[in-house]
Amino acid sequence: MNIEHENLNNLKGLWQKYGSQTLMSCGTQIPQNSTSTKSLNTLYKNNLNINTHWPHRCWFDKPITPSDLKKLTDVSCAKIFPVWHDLDNHNNKVNNVLSPVQIEQELITNNWHCILEQTAMFLDLSENHYNTINQQQTNNRKLIIKRITSHRDIENWIKIISLSFGYLIDYSVIKQLINDKDIQILLGIYNNQPVASALLYKTGKVMGIHQVGVDPTFQGKGLALSLMKELIRFTINSQSKYIVLQASKAGKPLYDKLGFTTSFSIRSYQKH
Repeated sequence: MNIEHENLNNLKGLWQKYGSQTLMSCGTQIPQNSTSTKSLNTLYKNNLNINTHWPHRCWFDKPITPSDLKKLTDVSCAKIFPVWHDLDNHNNKVNNVLSPVQIEQELITNNWHCILEQTAMFLDLSENHYNTINQQQTNNRKLIIKRITSHRDIENWIKIISLSFGYLIDYSVIKQLINDKDIQILLGIYNNQPVASALLYKTGKVMGIHQVGVDPTFQGKGLALSLMKELIRFTINSQSKYIVLQASKAGKPLYDKLGFTTSFSIRSYQKH
């Protein structure tokens, strides 16, 4: 298993779950039953009737060539384009594939600016690590993790995300995912108040942990650490072999403390 590729597959798979449209060139939709597009590099963007705002992502499904990059010319300024290390192409010169540095240089030249830097990380769920997590004391025994099931739960979850990260999530996107067999959307309850959020997305033997947030009013109480320990225990019980995530600069120290391994960086750009 190539854990770097699995990390990206989990992330891109979740973006597609949120709702995405496939584009051959900006504004031209690829017919779903077409056989002539198999050799083309597909550009995806989050853009369905139920998903006109968040998460704004657009991305390619294959390594990027100069001609592919031209497809971004007419992309809306609201869209966010991530650049990550491409581990599939060591012979870039032969295949005319752009390196991440070349992609970033071209984006900057065309008035795109880096708005977000993340670190892709993973945790190998070995038996030894399982024992380590179980032996660690949980700082907040009163933190209860529950799966969201109601309109009010969704609103509370979105509110926590908004307070934690400063952006608004489309209600309709989350509502459609409540019954998805591969996704669990979770609330952390502390002293009878919803204070923390998380989303788990399983792809094969890999569990992606996303949208981990704590209401700023309750930060500094060890809730994020307690939440992560519970999520790790849950993932172990789900028979997953690895956990993957994408950490912000602020969140990375917590994941380092829990034994996560740094894998690669992701820099996301938006056109100004």
